[in-house]
Amino acid sequence: MSLVYTATHTPVRDRVTWISYIQMSFFAWFMYSFGATQALLRDEQGTGLVVASLHGTFLSIGGLLSALIVAKVMLRYGRGRILRVGSIGIILGVLVLTWPGASFGITFSGVFLAGFFGTFIIATVNAFLLDHEGAAGPAALTEANALACFSGLIGSLLVGIGA
Repeated sequence: MSLVYTATHTPVRDRVTWISYIQMSFFAWFMYSFGATQALLRDEQGTGLVVASLHGTFLSIGGLLSALIVAKVMLRYGRGRILRVGSIGIILGVLVLTWPGASFGITFSGVFLAGFFGTFIIATVNAFLLDHEGAAGPAALTEANALACFSGLIGSLLVGIGA
């Protein structure tokens, strides 16, 4: 019988760590709320289930294409720049998606942008937290994901209440 001692590491919750947590939470808010808004979007656009479900397909395609390049882009331009570009890109995507009276072709491009730039945020925050927190990196990732899940839950609930 052996006794194994495991040290616990607590993340340092400094300004940049909180910014990373919040960026991840904003993207989770969008992702969780996105599914809840599909029926509302379908009604607004007067489309069927197939066209409405293509929004999720375009979101996924954006994320997949971004995943192919995000590591190289991050190495070339740095994490800070990529986080800023990702944040601006997802804001642009959400604005396009929620533009009043937009056709489904326009909203497809909005969710594509949100998926593409949202992947920038997720990949960069994960890499940053592991480097920045050192041995406490896994704990910081757990905290970031817990906060993001809570944010997503609140977003979905608010969409439901607002509907």
